[in-house]
Amino acid sequence: MKYPSKLESHLSHGVSKEPRRPGRQRLTAADSGARRGFPIAPECSVRSLGLFLAAACLIYNGAARGATLQQLSMDEMTTKATAIVRARVLDHYTTAKGQTVFTHYRLQVEETLKGVSGTSEVQMPGGTAGNLRQTFSGVPTLTEGKDYLLFLWTGKGSTQLIGFSQGMFEVTEDSSGQPMVSRAATSEMLLDQNGRPVQDQSVRVPLPQFTARVKSILNKGSK
Repeated sequence: MKYPSKLESHLSHGVSKEPRRPGRQRLTAADSGARRGFPIAPECSVRSLGLFLAAACLIYNGAARGATLQQLSMDEMTTKATAIVRARVLDHYTTAKGQTVFTHYRLQVEETLKGVSGTSEVQMPGGTAGNLRQTFSGVPTLTEGKDYLLFLWTGKGSTQLIGFSQGMFEVTEDSSGQPMVSRAATSEMLLDQNGRPVQDQSVRVPLPQFTARVKSILNKGSK
């Protein structure tokens, strides 16, 4: 089965036009990135920041401030990840750091393809803390009790998904009981390495085939 050349996601441009309600904020990744010290520049890429995580590029587009993610390939995600694991979501909790809410998902790691095995945790911006609720366009959510194959990046004491939903694949079984890895295509705009809009592709392949592809990339990189 042919793999899509890019497995991608995108944090959509612009601030939400929903009316503000007390205790609820809908923010773009740029709002989060600015607060967390990410550079703001007219043009940038994931590589230029040296961090292969979510807010890769913060830009101004007229009056609307937004953020974009460069489309990522399997090779890029596998190489840049500090850990690649198959894990089940145990539970979650939220914290507030400054003016930004983060949801932390506790994981029971069932298989480690790269990195250190054991129970782990991944955090993503957004969630509810006290009377404050925040949502970020393009940020996925994990469901308690479900299995996922996750591409993770750890730095400065926290672990995040590489490229947000680009690095998140759900593990399920087909009608014959064979484990499958899948990710739905996003309807949001994506940009390739040349800054051109591209179409996302859904992914659905047998788990053994997917993990074999990851191991092949890792073996190639170790030579």
